[in-house]
Amino acid sequence: LKRRCKDLKNIEVIKGDILKFQIEKLNKKVVVFGNIPYHLSSKIIEYLISNRNYIKIAYLTFQKEFSDRLLASVSTKSYSALTCFLNYYGRAEKILDIPSSAFSPRPKVDSTFLKIEFYEDLPYRAKDQDFLFKIIRKAFLNRRKKIINSIPILKKRKELLKELNLDEYKRPEDLSIKDYVYLANKLLN
Repeated sequence: LKRRCKDLKNIEVIKGDILKFQIEKLNKKVVVFGNIPYHLSSKIIEYLISNRNYIKIAYLTFQKEFSDRLLASVSTKSYSALTCFLNYYGRAEKILDIPSSAFSPRPKVDSTFLKIEFYEDLPYRAKDQDFLFKIIRKAFLNRRKKIINSIPILKKRKELLKELNLDEYKRPEDLSIKDYVYLANKLLN
């Protein structure tokens, strides 16, 4: 792992519950490394994103199915609101898959070891991030519906989709984070 994770030189180990840890008190950017409890995966992603200004990079082991959602491409079954949330602030990269047989006791699921990096400057900036994520969550609550039906406000503002070159027949998983940011910004005008 040290060969693949170049940031693990000269490390100082801090053990504890990351969700209770006040990372900002370290007064420096840190590398987060861990094999996390899978039932806390979403909460840990939220914690990392909210503390991204203090994190140089994160290396974490997640359940493979959860990792697939973080790594998902647009227009795939695994692409979700969680994918968009992470993609707005940073990106994940798979380092390696870990079969369940590598653990003792053996879990019922396979795992994936990921590298997560956060952007210094956001590639797409929402005028209102809360509104952006409200739109994304609303869209993915109805992921099998067309985008125009999953975000009701669009029925009254169809011209926005044309303005942004978005087909009203697309589904929520067919829009990239860039599309959602542009759409949210236009809806605020």
